[in-house]
Formats: sequence, structure tokens, C-alpha cells
Amino acid sequence: MVSANNATLELMARNLAEGGVTHMFKRILKLVVENASDEMMMKVSGDQYTPIDVQSWDVDMDVQVNVGLGTGNEQTKMVALQQAMAAQEKIVAQFGLGNGIVGPREIINTISDLLRMSGIQNVDTYFQPIDDQREQQLLQMAQQAAQVQQGQGDPTQGLVEAERVKAQANMQVKSAELQQKGQIEMQKLQAQFADNALDRDLKRDDLDAKIALEGAKLQNKNALDEAALYAKMAAPRPVQGAQ
Repeated sequence: MVSANNATLELMARNLAEGGVTHMFKRILKLVVENASDEMMMKVSGDQYTPIDVQSWDVDMDVQVNVGLGTGNEQTKMVALQQAMAAQEKIVAQFGLGNGIVGPREIINTISDLLRMSGIQNVDTYFQPIDDQREQQLLQMAQQAAQVQQGQGDPTQGLVEAERVKAQANMQVKSAELQQKGQIEMQKLQAQFADNALDRDLKRDDLDAKIALEGAKLQNKNALDEAALYAKMAAPRPVQGAQ
């Protein structure tokens, strides 16, 4: 029942705003532009006044009326703004101020709306207005702070990195030792093979010398036997019948 009453009130208020208030403010705008002669000093943001050429305004600009319907509606909007602010804080905490979705200006706008809905109109007393230059400065400060924090890093990260370097150095030392040991073993095998080859050559030379010596002995023996045979054949033989 309460929701139905609020819906009826909202419909009536919107019809009045869009049908009467909107046209009234459009006519006021037209009169201001037509009757303005010189530039006017206007307070745009904060305490700064800026000269404005009212005659350059477009008289066909649109007018938008925000309809307020009592405390209940304001409380609903405040809850929605608080939820939006919680979402903004979550995005900034996870991705930083330079996330491209929520920046300092959007956060200040949310805070300003919450304060105004609470009855506090002088928001500039508590928060400085955010312009493009100020926003860029805040983004640069946040980026520098993030770089410093990243440079410091986790205190255990340095220990982990040191252990990793130490393990890598030990592995390289072990690899060099194994390589050196393998080279030494290879040199031993080559030396052993060379010794064996030399020993085989010596044994073969000794065998060849023995064979040659035996051959020479056999030839000498045959020569002696042949000489003795010839000498025996050449010796005078006794004459048969001789006295």
C-alpha cells in the first residue's frame, strides 16, 4: 500500500515537473540570455569565480528536473549511493586509481551526493574540488606510491630470490664438477688404452725377436750340420786290403 502511494506521488510530481517546471526554467533561460549585456562572474566550483559570457549560451538547452519524494525516497537513494561507493572502493583497492573506471572525481562526486542528501550543502568545506589537473596529480602520486611499494615488495621475496640464486649456483658448480670428473675419467681410459697398446707392441716385438732368433739358430745349426757332412764326405777313406 505504501509503495502504491509512493508510486502515485512520484507520477504526479513527474507530470508537474516535466509539464510545468521544465518549461518555466526554459523560459527563464531564454530571458537571461536575451537580456544579458556583459560577462557575468559566476561561481563554478569551490570558491573560484569565473567570467561567463551568458549570451553564448544555447537557449534550446535541455532542462532536467530531479524529483524528490520525501524521506523514504531519499533513504533509498542514500543506500544506493553507499553501495556504489563500496563498489568504487573495491575497484580502486583491486586495480588502483588508474583503473579507467573509477577515479578521484567519481569518488568525490559520490561523497558529495551523500553529504547533500544528509543535509550538508557546503561539500567544498570538507573536500577540495577535483579538476583535470588535480586528478592527474592524484593519479601520478598513486602510481609513484605503487611503484615504491612494488620496489619494496614482500620481505620474504628477497629471501626466496636469494635461495633461488644459491640453488642455481650450486647446480652450476655440481655440473662443472661432473664435467671435470668425466674428463679425468676419459683421460684415464685413454692413457690406459695407450699403455695397453704399448704393452701389446712390446710383446709383439719380443715375440718377433724370439722367432727371428730361433730361426737364426736353426739356420746356423743346419749350416753346421751341412758343413760337417761335407767334411766327412771329403775325408780320405781307408784302402781295402792295405797292410
